[in-house]
Amino acid sequence: MHEIEWKNNGFLFITPNIFDLSGLEQSVAGNYTCSASNLFGDDSITYSLVVVMPPRAPSLELQYTTTNSIRFRWNHPDNGGATIQGIEKAN
Repeated sequence: MHEIEWKNNGFLFITPNIFDLSGLEQSVAGNYTCSASNLFGDDSITYSLVVVMPPRAPSLELQYTTTNSIRFRWNHPDNGGATIQGIEKAN
Protein backbone atom coordinates (compact mmCIF):
# COMPACT_ATOMS: atom_id res chain seq x y z
CA MET A 1 0.00 0.00 0.00
CA HIS A 2 1.22 3.50 -0.72
CA GLU A 3 0.17 6.92 0.45
CA ILE A 4 0.60 10.35 -1.12
CA GLU A 5 -0.34 13.60 0.60
CA TRP A 6 0.05 17.28 -0.20
CA LYS A 7 0.53 20.11 2.28
CA ASN A 8 0.31 23.84 1.62
CA ASN A 9 2.37 25.94 4.04
CA GLY A 10 2.19 23.05 6.51
CA PHE A 11 -1.56 22.40 6.25
CA LEU A 12 -2.72 19.05 4.87
CA PHE A 13 -5.30 19.11 2.11
CA ILE A 14 -7.04 16.29 0.30
CA THR A 15 -6.11 15.75 -3.33
CA PRO A 16 -5.77 12.91 -5.79
CA ASN A 17 -2.32 11.74 -6.90
CA ILE A 18 -2.38 14.39 -9.64
CA PHE A 19 -2.22 17.91 -8.26
CA ASP A 20 -3.68 20.52 -10.63
CA LEU A 21 -3.54 24.25 -10.03
CA SER A 22 -5.63 26.46 -12.30
CA GLY A 23 -7.12 29.93 -12.06
CA LEU A 24 -4.27 30.99 -9.79
CA GLU A 25 -4.34 34.05 -7.57
CA GLN A 26 -1.58 35.48 -5.41
CA SER A 27 -3.31 34.09 -2.31
CA VAL A 28 -2.31 30.52 -3.29
CA ALA A 29 1.42 31.34 -3.39
CA GLY A 30 3.54 29.50 -0.88
CA ASN A 31 5.27 26.20 -0.19
CA TYR A 32 3.68 22.97 -1.41
CA THR A 33 5.06 19.69 -0.07
CA CYS A 34 4.34 16.32 -1.61
CA SER A 35 5.04 13.32 0.64
CA ALA A 36 4.96 9.72 -0.48
CA SER A 37 5.38 6.52 1.49
CA ASN A 38 5.21 2.78 0.89
CA LEU A 39 6.54 -0.42 2.43
CA PHE A 40 10.11 0.52 1.46
CA GLY A 41 10.22 4.00 3.00
CA ASP A 42 9.11 7.55 2.52
CA ASP A 43 10.26 10.75 0.86
CA SER A 44 9.02 14.27 0.28
CA ILE A 45 9.77 17.31 -1.83
CA THR A 46 8.77 20.95 -1.32
CA TYR A 47 8.02 23.35 -4.15
CA SER A 48 7.80 27.09 -3.69
CA LEU A 49 4.99 28.54 -5.81
CA VAL A 50 5.32 32.21 -6.78
CA VAL A 51 2.29 33.69 -8.56
CA VAL A 52 2.93 36.73 -10.75
CA MET A 53 -0.09 38.63 -12.05
CA PRO A 54 -0.41 41.56 -14.47
CA PRO A 55 -0.02 44.86 -12.58
CA ARG A 56 -3.01 47.06 -11.92
CA ALA A 57 -3.21 50.37 -13.78
CA PRO A 58 -1.98 53.42 -11.84
CA SER A 59 -4.51 56.05 -10.89
CA LEU A 60 -4.04 59.78 -11.13
CA GLU A 61 -5.37 62.20 -8.54
CA LEU A 62 -5.70 65.87 -9.40
CA GLN A 63 -3.72 67.90 -6.85
CA TYR A 64 -4.35 71.42 -8.10
CA THR A 65 -4.60 73.59 -11.19
CA THR A 66 -3.41 77.09 -12.02
CA THR A 67 -3.97 79.18 -15.11
CA ASN A 68 -0.98 77.58 -16.84
CA SER A 69 -0.37 74.24 -15.06
CA ILE A 70 -1.95 71.12 -13.65
CA ARG A 71 -0.45 68.94 -10.93
CA PHE A 72 -1.37 65.27 -10.62
CA ARG A 73 -0.37 62.70 -8.04
CA TRP A 74 0.30 59.18 -9.27
CA ASN A 75 -0.98 56.45 -6.96
CA HIS A 76 1.26 53.42 -7.37
CA PRO A 77 -0.62 50.29 -8.41
CA ASP A 78 -0.24 46.77 -7.12
CA ASN A 79 2.74 45.47 -9.07
CA GLY A 80 1.33 41.93 -9.37
CA GLY A 81 4.36 40.41 -7.65
CA ALA A 82 6.99 41.61 -10.14
CA THR A 83 8.93 44.80 -10.71
CA ILE A 84 7.17 47.23 -13.06
CA GLN A 85 9.61 47.79 -15.91
CA GLY A 86 7.93 50.75 -17.57
CA ILE A 87 4.76 52.71 -18.20
CA GLU A 88 3.45 53.48 -21.67
CA LYS A 89 1.32 56.46 -22.55
CA ALA A 90 -2.03 55.50 -24.04
CA ASN A 91 -3.31 57.53 -26.98
